[in-house]
Amino acid sequence: GPPFYAQPPGTTETGASLQYWSTLSWPNDQRSEATIHNYNSDGANDLDLWVRINVAAGTAYNATTFGPVGLIIRYDPPDFSNTAILDEFNIVIIPGDVLAFEVSGPDLRFLQNENVLASVTDTNYASGSAGFGQESDTVVTDNQISLWRGYRVFEPAVDQGSPSTYFGSPKPWWGKGRKRA
Repeated sequence: GPPFYAQPPGTTETGASLQYWSTLSWPNDQRSEATIHNYNSDGANDLDLWVRINVAAGTAYNATTFGPVGLIIRYDPPDFSNTAILDEFNIVIIPGDVLAFEVSGPDLRFLQNENVLASVTDTNYASGSAGFGQESDTVVTDNQISLWRGYRVFEPAVDQGSPSTYFGSPKPWWGKGRKRA
């Protein structure tokens, strides 16, 4: 059959969507990532990438795009009231782009094709679930993703210096008293 694309359930009049996975045990450092199938940048479409969602507490972080503009928002208790923690930034989204919103410790980053477009630090919330949401004021096919992924963010390895720092001078692989064939 034809491929499935996630899209809003209807236009804004019938509601936006938010999908999140609360039954999983999410690590605190997490990433919400979407591959774009279609996105109309007319300003009538929102794509939301969520991390550290805690519905019971009314808290979350959200990177949202609305048309050619992005924003990072913190949602606060008790009713998900929102505060922009990073002012608007420009973004041009084309089919095939991979957008990601990740959090590691207090550091939040919004990436497009692995290039950091925006980052901010916030220490308010340390855990929760990952997810995504979509909204369209026009037709739902103006805002489609072909793949969503949520997973743990791994910190880059810390440079431990060269091996000679810990093991003395480098030696040939064949060692003392052996001849290389």
